[in-house]
Amino acid sequence: MKAFAVALGAAIFASLIVPAAAQTPGTASPQANVIAKPAPRPSYLDDAPTGLKPFYRVFGKYQLSVDATGKFAEAKNRINVAKPSADAVVAKAYLMATTFGGARLNANSIDLNGRKVTWMATQINDIPGLSGFFQSGLADVTSLIKAKVDAAPVGTISIAVTENDLEHQTAGVDGETLVVVFKTPSDPRPRTIALLFGAQKVGGDSYELLLEKPIDPASRFARAQMGLGISFSYQFNGTPQYSLVTVNGTRVSSAAGGQDDGVPAATASNGALITAGGVGDEATNPTRPDDLPLNPRSDDERYTLLPYIKKTDAKIRVDTVNPSNDDNIFFAWFELSTEANLDGDEDGDGLKDSWETSGYDHNGDGIVDVDLPAMGANPRRKDLFIAYAWMKKGSGETATH
Repeated sequence: MKAFAVALGAAIFASLIVPAAAQTPGTASPQANVIAKPAPRPSYLDDAPTGLKPFYRVFGKYQLSVDATGKFAEAKNRINVAKPSADAVVAKAYLMATTFGGARLNANSIDLNGRKVTWMATQINDIPGLSGFFQSGLADVTSLIKAKVDAAPVGTISIAVTENDLEHQTAGVDGETLVVVFKTPSDPRPRTIALLFGAQKVGGDSYELLLEKPIDPASRFARAQMGLGISFSYQFNGTPQYSLVTVNGTRVSSAAGGQDDGVPAATASNGALITAGGVGDEATNPTRPDDLPLNPRSDDERYTLLPYIKKTDAKIRVDTVNPSNDDNIFFAWFELSTEANLDGDEDGDGLKDSWETSGYDHNGDGIVDVDLPAMGANPRRKDLFIAYAWMKKGSGETATH
């Protein structure tokens, strides 16, 4: 693969090189559909999955467009932007791409609107037995599409995406997701737009946001929507590749995933297994949240959260788990009719709530490096901790500092 730097050795992936027809799309290798203990991560993979983290938040008169695309063996593709109003202008635009099989994104991997995409961040994710199997990239592409979108009329705008790297069924790019934040001065009410990027651990992970003002779900103006971006997930005729999504302790979906933004048919293959709740999707949750998927549209990954929050709730917590061990949750977005804080610092002391309740894990290896709870930290009370150090005098010095 000329343009991919595959970080994991060929020996690790030798078992993956099998005829496409002999292997179900979205699976790295035959394995039991149970949560298995991940293999130890190689020392050269320091980009450990640590869940979804916020990278953009804004409150005001804004709206959001999200779309995903992916088609194996087609070098050129299209991705859509939904422009909501005549006065809407692009405030920010981001492109995400995700790979499988250990493939790595580089400066030549993707073109958007005829121009090279430069990655501002990448994130590796693991599956049991294959550390670093996925990589997702995040890029600020505002300058690549703003002029075209701002000049376009209201409605759907199609933008060219080109995948420049040769793909195989065992490694390649699974698709792209384009997120556009519009500033919309004519909107009657403000809202929070929040975007998260990273890697939810397949064995179970969570993220949360604080509501500066609670949302009353009974209000006619209440709005609380969320969408997920998921790759390498194939669903057809009950194929069991799916993620469970729980909000504030209540199951929302047992069918998240699938390839409905790639090739949503039995002919789908690796390189086209992607979904992101957005353009063409409705905020109508699965009517039977405990049912497993029958097809890629059993769940379109766009949800309304109003049934799962109370007017007294100060936070929204989302838990995910992927029982099939091979799906990559790399993105989430929120639209809320209130101000929200995704940094999770309720008492405003500069220490995240998760640090004060669970400890601070500096390198994301699952081991707490600073046990703040043991030191008396409380997320509802401002805490101050002092660290001190000294340097012992050397042979040529007269004082210890």
